[in-house]
Amino acid sequence: MNRSAKGLGWVIPGVHKGIPIEFSILRLPHSSYPLSATPVFKVLFMRNHAAHLFIFYFGCISNVTPPVSLASYAAAGIADAPAFRTAVTALLLAATGFVIPFAFVFAPALLLDDTLGAIAVAGLMATSGVVALAAAAAGHHNRRLPAIERLLLLAAAVAMLSPNLVLRIVGAVVLASSLLWQRFRST
Repeated sequence: MNRSAKGLGWVIPGVHKGIPIEFSILRLPHSSYPLSATPVFKVLFMRNHAAHLFIFYFGCISNVTPPVSLASYAAAGIADAPAFRTAVTALLLAATGFVIPFAFVFAPALLLDDTLGAIAVAGLMATSGVVALAAAAAGHHNRRLPAIERLLLLAAAVAMLSPNLVLRIVGAVVLASSLLWQRFRST
């Protein structure tokens, strides 16, 4: 088994451990256990603060992952809606949030650990990538998206969240083209 697969294997137990824990103490069980994922992530591919934020973020976002999605079940109770269906819908709507910790890894400038120009570019690309991914996941932006546009936006999102500058530029061009296409078709 390669080193990155071993490291990513710690994400699933980390999300599971973080489900019932209060936000203020969420990071403690993930980083203080002797066999915690944090040292593994630091050795494999992350800086110290990126490893801690990666684990903390996955623990926080676990509140919308079924079957124990506390926030979704609370919302379903308030809305008098089916609980599991609400949890699955919340998971689909929050799917873009699951890529943000990986963006921390690929672009350390998102953690304000670079020059001002690199921070601005990384922030713009990450924001644009999340917008493209949200539109692809929802299937709607200014209008309903056909399957081919959804696939293109998904590819653009992956490209903009990658560490490769050329891929980021290509993804931004695809997103801009899609937005312009929607604008001209709707008028």
